[in-house]
Amino acid sequence: MVSSGHCKENIDKGNKINLEKIPAPRWHELDGGRYISTLGVVITKDPDTGIRNLAVYREMLLGKNKTALHSEQDSGIHLRKYRDMKKPMPIVTCIGVPPSVLCAALTKVPYGQDEAGIAGALCGEPVPFVKCETVDLEVPADSEIVIEGEIPADSSKWEMEGPFGEFTGHFHSLEKTLHPTIHVSAVTYRNNPIYQGCSPGIPPNEETTCREIPATASAYAELMKSGIPGIKDIYLPEMGCAGFTAIVQMDRHFYQGNVRQIIYFCFARLLIGKWVIVVDHDVDIYNPGMIEWALATRVQPHRDIIVTDNRLQGVALDPSIHSSLAHIPNAATSKIGIDATTKFKGHDFNPLVIDSAKMKGKIARRWKEYGFKI
Repeated sequence: MVSSGHCKENIDKGNKINLEKIPAPRWHELDGGRYISTLGVVITKDPDTGIRNLAVYREMLLGKNKTALHSEQDSGIHLRKYRDMKKPMPIVTCIGVPPSVLCAALTKVPYGQDEAGIAGALCGEPVPFVKCETVDLEVPADSEIVIEGEIPADSSKWEMEGPFGEFTGHFHSLEKTLHPTIHVSAVTYRNNPIYQGCSPGIPPNEETTCREIPATASAYAELMKSGIPGIKDIYLPEMGCAGFTAIVQMDRHFYQGNVRQIIYFCFARLLIGKWVIVVDHDVDIYNPGMIEWALATRVQPHRDIIVTDNRLQGVALDPSIHSSLAHIPNAATSKIGIDATTKFKGHDFNPLVIDSAKMKGKIARRWKEYGFKI
């Protein structure tokens, strides 16, 4: 904690608050309005534990002193707790944060873990935070713009939001829907602040590029803590919306069911993972062509594919979920796991078409004899 920071160079309260002077664009033709936060870091606290959560949610501008928040996951849990207590939820949005803070906010971690610690680990030292002016929260001291406020517990004080073109490449809906509304109590900002945002859409786009690395890192951490043997690596590809698809690489199979154990763990712990593909160590999980090859040559659908029922945790923004269910807390999905490995399949796979090291050496030694220049 520090006593002040660049984000305090200007402090607007009361009648001075005017969010409309921030150049928030209408990002897509069919958007329902101007979205002031597309890469803003939203900070809330669990009212029971006091543990912070940093996340990136969309926010629609509703005038000089209000925004509508499309909030789910951890901040959504915080809001439900505050509403149970019949209290407004303090909330801040930080626009233009240090890169380590943005990366941390985009990382999927278990509920109750403070992403500010991840930001500090990326920097190699604690990130300076400063107290807010009007709410009991803290923000990165070097933020460009900070929007402080509260969400009323009474939904009659909420307003309509949407539509918005999302990172899935689809609009979540073309209708406006009632969403939690932030009543702004202060705006603090640097002199000549830099406004940061992005235009989500069909991957690859800036948001999925930002999500890919931290999403993969958090999935790797979860998988390595599972205690399941044989795991080598995991990758959440950007074209899978950096979370809908997970590809796991094994370095060794220890027993029958080893692959399925990994698949079911991913179903439970990777939160938004909908597709889980497990491959052997000889398949490059960062090469889509190699994944296609493994699926084509190592999978018998009746034997190697698991499809669950549709009662697992889903993502409200997933366009494949029926619109009547595509909202928190009712968003649910089915999931699919594919064993694209060669082990415990009831037969031994024939050798790969790969020359031995001895043969490759012989060819290399005789290269000139074949008429090729070295």
